[in-house]
Amino acid sequence: MNALQITLNHYLALGAILFVLGLAGLLVCRDYITVMMSLELLFADAAINFAAFDHFLWHRQLLGPALGTVILVVSPGDTA
Repeated sequence: MNALQITLNHYLALGAILFVLGLAGLLVCRDYITVMMSLELLFADAAINFAAFDHFLWHRQLLGPALGTVILVVSPGDTA
């Protein structure tokens, strides 16, 4: 196994970091911009996890990128 190979655990660790940052932003701050940015982090976490599971477990059935695209399209973007 190559030492520089990225595994599913790396993606899950990145997703966990994004989830914790997004959840902390939701719980700590109450202004509109910070809440929207925190929600974006939570949605980005879900999209990364779906894409990683698609690549490593679902063997590229394109379910992960499709769900990730739906999540990013429906997520609250910069609508201000």
